[in-house]
Amino acid sequence: MTFTYARAGVGNVGSYQVSGIPYLTGSTILAANFATDDAEMKFEFPQISKAITVINVSGVAIKIHYNTLASTNVSGGHHYVTLSGSNQSITMYHRCKEVFVSLVTSAADASFELVGDLTTINAVEMFELTGSGLTV
Repeated sequence: MTFTYARAGVGNVGSYQVSGIPYLTGSTILAANFATDDAEMKFEFPQISKAITVINVSGVAIKIHYNTLASTNVSGGHHYVTLSGSNQSITMYHRCKEVFVSLVTSAADASFELVGDLTTINAVEMFELTGSGLTV
């Protein structure tokens, strides 16, 4: 007889109810890179998130989105959130394995901080976020 141990998965409610594992980072997106893929930063989490907070610390407008601008209809479909003011922030209570931050215009460099509240569920368990409101 073979025994296997149960593990938490994407639909495990308890994984989202307990305190999350902290994930802290920040960066600056350079305006000089606006016309290239370097004007967008991708953050891949080691575990699935239960919440993500992005804080604009520069006052230069940034976009937060769940898919890359290069390969989807994120810009054309307005599938992003804009933070335009200094110290403006948003907390999104979504499960995901990655998030993107990009510049709105090439006017100036933009700095931000990102706080993730992660579950213990491995990121490989998460499905791709596509469809209405994300890429269509």
